[in-house]
Amino acid sequence: MDEGKIWDYTIKWGIAQNTSLPPNRDRWSDEHFSALKSSHQDYLPLIRYFQIPGEDVFNKVKPYQKILDPNLWDDTMLKFMAPNSPITSCILLPRVNLPSTLLSRDSNISIVDNYLSEIESNKASELRKNGDSYRKIGKYKESITDLTKSLEIEPNNASALSCRGTTYRMMGRYNESLADFNKSLEIEPNHANTLSYRGATYRMMANITSHLQI
Repeated sequence: MDEGKIWDYTIKWGIAQNTSLPPNRDRWSDEHFSALKSSHQDYLPLIRYFQIPGEDVFNKVKPYQKILDPNLWDDTMLKFMAPNSPITSCILLPRVNLPSTLLSRDSNISIVDNYLSEIESNKASELRKNGDSYRKIGKYKESITDLTKSLEIEPNNASALSCRGTTYRMMGRYNESLADFNKSLEIEPNHANTLSYRGATYRMMANITSHLQI
């Protein structure tokens, strides 16, 4: 697929995530470009800038150059003005291309959707790992924050639900812990660790109840 189209669809996706951006790009402030850049922080490094046709670079990329690293933009320009000059930016290998006759507009959109979904999935995985690490060092609030962000991307990820349930349990927030464990087990009913964690939560709640009745 044409790398210029990947860039085009990616930018449109980012704009859709930032509803506060003015419709007229000429009215964007530096803060607006910063917001767009923040939305694309996981995506921009995966674009094959040096595979984008020159016309697309000037018509599609240049209007958004503020979201790019200055050195990357300079190298992109250098590629066209002095193609034999060395550049310092990372050059990704070209994507595997299919014959253009096999690509309809719908298949193009599907490719981009798959590309963005893959990145979102990787982002969710990193947030989940961060949340698990925070919990292990006792930073429960940070753990909940990252695990919740991960679940906003993948709401039915049983592992993330189980991790957050464990963090809630360690914070003494047992009802929230059980809610996450129950939802996780609806997705993976026979997950041994989650079953064990839920059982431990019930026992802790029972102990608290018995002490209150003394």
